[in-house]
Amino acid sequence: MVCGSIGYGGIEQLRALQDELVDSGFEVVEHLDDSMDYSHVDDFRGEPERCETIVEHDFGCVDEADVIVALIGKPSYGTAMEIFRAHEQGKPIVSYCPEPVASPWPLHFSNAVVSEKEAVYEQLQRVAADKSD
Repeated sequence: MVCGSIGYGGIEQLRALQDELVDSGFEVVEHLDDSMDYSHVDDFRGEPERCETIVEHDFGCVDEADVIVALIGKPSYGTAMEIFRAHEQGKPIVSYCPEPVASPWPLHFSNAVVSEKEAVYEQLQRVAADKSD
């Protein structure tokens, strides 16, 4: 699963990395179908059902995934929660951040922190190799 900022302008970067991983032969849990694209929503107050639908869907995707790739260049409440849930389940978390990160939180819960896209692929190959052992 690739997670990252959706509501704060990162959805295109997230989709691009997800597509690149799929094109490179990785299986990616799809959590960004059109029904889950909330990048156009400016305010979730007064929408408890929508909030529950999104959170339960995303947590289900975390539960299904073997590894999390987190784009942590932009702040995201959802990404932080997804990272923590995966961490609690003992799943590997690869945080990809080409820019400086001004928060220790996502870094602390990551198994690997990389700043180059190629390193994301290397980490995922390492996880796959460990899983097959």
